[in-house]
Amino acid sequence: MQAPPPAAPKPPKRKRDDREEPTAVAPLSHDELRALWLPRRHVEVWLGKNPKILGNTLVRCVQRINTSRTFYVGFVLGVRRSKPYRYNKQIFDLALLLRTSTGERMVGIDCLSDQQPDDHELSRFKVPLEPAVVRQQIRALQRAMQESRNLFEEEDLRRKMEEEERLRAKQEAAAAQEQREADELERKEREREELRRRQAERTAANSESEQWWLQYQSKGDDKEREVAKWKARLKRFEKIASSSAAEGERTNAKRLAAQARDKVEALTSQD
Repeated sequence: MQAPPPAAPKPPKRKRDDREEPTAVAPLSHDELRALWLPRRHVEVWLGKNPKILGNTLVRCVQRINTSRTFYVGFVLGVRRSKPYRYNKQIFDLALLLRTSTGERMVGIDCLSDQQPDDHELSRFKVPLEPAVVRQQIRALQRAMQESRNLFEEEDLRRKMEEEERLRAKQEAAAAQEQREADELERKEREREELRRRQAERTAANSESEQWWLQYQSKGDDKEREVAKWKARLKRFEKIASSSAAEGERTNAKRLAAQARDKVEALTSQD
């Protein structure tokens, strides 16, 4: 019986370079973490359609301390019921349970950002994640986004219409403000014109009343000068009472005109 041929020699085992790691367990890059991140507008859609999709994703949140704002990255553990709150003309009773570098917390959709996290914020994100699980979640999220792209097309259309409406309202408000400013300028100009007119009338009245004595420099007695003086005052006060726009000024001018009229009548009745 013929002996079987000798088996082929096994190839030598390749020594694994310690610097090489399988793709499944390689450290997560910032770009991969951003692929797991969801903007606020997408979270809003998933909350209304399929909240389960939000689990094991990342969100960027804002934290307000006094007058300053800081941003941080959170890992979504799930969706929980919360106290109803208003956002974007809607009432929400769902919030996200997050795991952050400082522990777990609940945040509403009003605390999320539409801007993706930067490298500094991702560097401060210290939540331990399994690279293989994260990469599977990224693929699952991409499939879900592709299958539900019509939802986001509708949402983008709605947001575009809202932005156009806000722009139109802003333009109308700006036009109304310009009209108010123009009306205010016109009103002030009318007031200045009225003031100049009254000033001119007063100047003319004062000029006439202040010249009453010129005709008595070479003729007339003291009584005639006194009568002319009070008649000039009466004329001046009557003009002010008929032309002034101020109620108090008209009242005072009428009172002084009545006194001047009484004085003229008293002087002329002595003849």
